[in-house]
Amino acid sequence: MTEKQSSHQLPPCHSNNDLSSSRKSRTSRLSQLFSRTLKLSSSNDSIVEGFSTCSPPSVAVSEPPADVAAASSGEMKRSSRMLMNVRKLPVHSETHVSEWITNASQQTQTSLEDDNFGDSHESYIQKGKIHLEILEDKQAMKCFESAINLRRDALGDEHPSVADMLFKVGVILISKRGLYRNALKFHNLALQIRLIALKDDDPAISASYKALGSISYERAEFSKAKSFYRQAFVVDEKIINESSTPDAELNMASSLLGLGRVECSEGKHSEALTYYTQAQKLQNTTCTDNNIYLARTLHAIGVSNVRKGSTDEGMSFYREALRLQRDCLPDVHPDVAKSLSSIGVVQASTGHINEAIITFEKALAMQRMCLGNEHVEVARTLNNLGIALVSQQQSKKAIELYDQAKNMIERTLKKDHPFIADIVVNKANAHFQCDEYEGSIDCFNDAFRIYRVCGLPNDHPSIVRALNLMSRVRHQENLTI
Repeated sequence: MTEKQSSHQLPPCHSNNDLSSSRKSRTSRLSQLFSRTLKLSSSNDSIVEGFSTCSPPSVAVSEPPADVAAASSGEMKRSSRMLMNVRKLPVHSETHVSEWITNASQQTQTSLEDDNFGDSHESYIQKGKIHLEILEDKQAMKCFESAINLRRDALGDEHPSVADMLFKVGVILISKRGLYRNALKFHNLALQIRLIALKDDDPAISASYKALGSISYERAEFSKAKSFYRQAFVVDEKIINESSTPDAELNMASSLLGLGRVECSEGKHSEALTYYTQAQKLQNTTCTDNNIYLARTLHAIGVSNVRKGSTDEGMSFYREALRLQRDCLPDVHPDVAKSLSSIGVVQASTGHINEAIITFEKALAMQRMCLGNEHVEVARTLNNLGIALVSQQQSKKAIELYDQAKNMIERTLKKDHPFIADIVVNKANAHFQCDEYEGSIDCFNDAFRIYRVCGLPNDHPSIVRALNLMSRVRHQENLTI
């Protein structure tokens, strides 16, 4: 493996100067971080700023779930048990999905009104999760703050259990609502405490680095993401050198998967596949009872193959990932929906539009059941479905879906994110199909503005595709005039 030594320097908040400072200075700094984290998390400033820009020129192929989720297998298992209750639901029915979501909201509201939680930190966590599910973010943050402060009062700011609580809240914010911006603060503070309180080869430190790497990846901050994943790899390698256990190998595979995702985002598919293959080898020897992590790696391999043009090979990996997921997960699960959406992308790109639309609708219904109507994965699938509808000359309906996706992302992500520009380009193409040339050009100009703000190079595939599409619009506009 080539990543045995990391020369990447972490951002200033992770520097060795912090670790060598006096206890008084560290305690003061942690107090400030606590105050800032809890204050900002409870304020109106809860806009999410995370989304993957790993989309090919025309369709947004989703990456495997963030490593934040992988770092909390207990949370994932609990979610799986909850989803077992909807295992046999007819996910193709839009009306049924709406009814299911309404019933679920009523049930969670009833749970809050019963108020049988008590005053322990775990009770506050459970209550906060329910508030998140019914979109009551401020109340959720107050519950999380109460849970954290209870543990701080009992153990002090530098205790590992306080870091564990912060980490847990970060995981919940992402898994329940995709609140990357808020989760970033909690995970950053958890890492600071762990760097002070734990040995440098503790798995918890690796988990924190991977959590921050995943968040940076979703925020399209790829150099930061690579740095965090490399730091995690270094810790994992130290652990394996001391004692190679199945858990240690799974942790290293997760770091390799993260590094591969970053390389894939930058168009370096050969490098990405090298990381994925190394991760797969580790998982093949350890994932005997639980194939969820192996399925995510196989899905990632499929993404890289599709993006480099090997659609048949990519499809085979998607189908194998889906088979493993259906063996160990309920039928209605975010990972299953992600695989379905990726399969739909291949179906659309190979001309099987009707099949793709059915697949996208199944994935969309499942995501709405599992994640609600305001999650970034829902926006991704809406975008993919819109592209398929344009291919069927249903451009007006596609524009409605693009607007839904764009508005959804603007409510939850930073507005100047490359994926928003990709959606705007797709909307421009839909306007062009409707002979609405002025609207199309306006969309292209808006997309190019976002691409410039994001600093994408002129030869980036998204910009090249947008330029080619706009040239067609200009040409047709001149012919019409």
